[in-house]
Amino acid sequence: MENASVTTRRRLPQEPEEVWEHLTSPKGFEHWMGPGSTIDVQPGGRLTAADVESGDPKTGRVLEVDPGERLRWAWRPLGSPDGVSEVEIELIPGIDDGVEDGQGGGTEIVVTERPSTFAVPWSAQGAQACAAGGMAFR
Repeated sequence: MENASVTTRRRLPQEPEEVWEHLTSPKGFEHWMGPGSTIDVQPGGRLTAADVESGDPKTGRVLEVDPGERLRWAWRPLGSPDGVSEVEIELIPGIDDGVEDGQGGGTEIVVTERPSTFAVPWSAQGAQACAAGGMAFR
């Protein structure tokens, strides 16, 4: 992976709480990432993703959870020590331009994927740090 990040932004009519529930619930995460995908939404929690876009299953660990606002994880292709990247999801409330009273509504979802800054995340030491939730990024 190059040393570049990729960011996608989408506006949704749902409120951040509803978007968060869809992204982090077992059924919602599986719907988003593909059949058999799972996530344990807590720092150090495991995730597996079918990754229907690339066709390559991925495995990883949750790095940061700020309910209703931000979720961040590191993942890599299943069975490979290479290609580790971080995914950060931010939910920004009140951006729906269609609301006439100016109060806003809805959610902007910002998804950024970038190469991981953790040098050896899948070594035994790295795996132990992930499990303990003690990974230091940035």
